[in-house]
Amino acid sequence: MTETTGARKRRRGVVRAWLFLFLLATAGAPAAEREGFYFEAGARGLYSSGVNEPNFSWGLDAAVGFSAVIFKALAGYTRHQRYQVTDGAGNYGNVDLGQPRAEIVCSPVPYFELSAGFKYSSGDMSFRGFEYRVMASLDLAEVSVSGEYASTKEDYVLSGLDIENNRSLYSLELAWNVSDMLWFDAGLDHDRIDFENTGAEYYKTVGRMGVGIEATVPLSVMFGAGIGRDSSDYSLYAADAGLNLKLQSGLRGSIFYSFMYYQAPTSPSKEDGAGPGGGAGAGYGPDTNPFLRSSLVGKSFPAHSVSVGFSCLLD
Repeated sequence: MTETTGARKRRRGVVRAWLFLFLLATAGAPAAEREGFYFEAGARGLYSSGVNEPNFSWGLDAAVGFSAVIFKALAGYTRHQRYQVTDGAGNYGNVDLGQPRAEIVCSPVPYFELSAGFKYSSGDMSFRGFEYRVMASLDLAEVSVSGEYASTKEDYVLSGLDIENNRSLYSLELAWNVSDMLWFDAGLDHDRIDFENTGAEYYKTVGRMGVGIEATVPLSVMFGAGIGRDSSDYSLYAADAGLNLKLQSGLRGSIFYSFMYYQAPTSPSKEDGAGPGGGAGAGYGPDTNPFLRSSLVGKSFPAHSVSVGFSCLLD
């Protein structure tokens, strides 16, 4: 992979990391350009509202990595504050947790990269979490394709209940690099959530198209729009915009905004009638989004999230 192509891939990676922040917390620190050891520390915050109760969470992160010709490894630790959890029936809580993580990346040939990562979380409310992630990418200069699979499992106590949920995310992205300053991408994401205590088996699938522009050497901007559907027969309409700043000094910053409008079905849907477990009587069915506020069940509504982060890289 050439340095220019790699830089374009990492700019797109910033967008995807913020898009999935609500699920994956954050991705690992970016790989260093030069060989040898490097260290990165940073902070990030996320505000979200719409599906869930409005919530602001933030975290501090530190990581050390080693980069060689075809191999990279990273170990880090993140401290999350006010990470939001739910019982899947309209009740919410906030957890402060610690999260050690590890990641390895292998590039046996210049145009192919394979990575795998693991995170373990523990914190308040007897919270325990596990996350596995695998990603493969093929970069042929003008065109690149990447696929990712992530699996998370969380256990905690909320509303007097032992909560267990499992989540799987599948994503595929195709990008076209028009020039060093302009690229287009198209992707498809499938997100599935299973809540053991309510019996919820919720999923949503969203397709997205985007464009990225490197306005100046350290600054790039990204825009995207998408459409999809979920297991409650909601139509989903999405839009996003992001800005990424990378200075020669090693300082990096990014801000990302995402919007999604959940349009309720016009005819009676799977949500009508209560589902099993804690959702009974609240209008929750087995296909209802378990993160949804009870006041929004069966209604159309917008959802917003804003992410801000900065870091310093030393190598």
